[in-house]
Amino acid sequence: KGRPVSEDDVKAAVDGAEAWAEYAAQVGLEISYHIHTNTLIDSAEHWRLYMSLLDRVKLCIDVSHAQLWGYDPVQAIRDYRQALNYVHLQDYTSTSRDEKGRYLPVWCDVGEAENVDFPTVLETLHEIGYARWVTACPGEVPPGQEDPRNLALRSRNMREYLRRLGY
Repeated sequence: KGRPVSEDDVKAAVDGAEAWAEYAAQVGLEISYHIHTNTLIDSAEHWRLYMSLLDRVKLCIDVSHAQLWGYDPVQAIRDYRQALNYVHLQDYTSTSRDEKGRYLPVWCDVGEAENVDFPTVLETLHEIGYARWVTACPGEVPPGQEDPRNLALRSRNMREYLRRLGY
């Protein structure tokens, strides 16, 4: 905290994750690293380093975060298909960065803004034979719309959007 992340920090994170993965494997579980902006790994460069050092840890790719880092989500899926065990589809209407460099995306429901090329992402998952979990992540909930009915309607709309894409 209070300083830039170093390569040694990334390597230490890998060591910790690999230790957890070894432990989890004893009971038939996988450990999955979920890429996300504004965390220890917060650039395409550090993500590539992290992934290059992993052995047992799997990957939960969030396509929107890859895109925020300037790493084409489709290419990232292809690059890391061997480690991929979970996919988050998420989108944003706009983004900026604060004075400390933190990303400030305005999250929206999948299919609303289409900053991410979801048709090509889904085609690529099919192309590589991916057959595991895919989650569509909703955006920020507007004040006063937190009730279960509104949340269910938003989920339904995302599901209908994905169906229109053939998924």
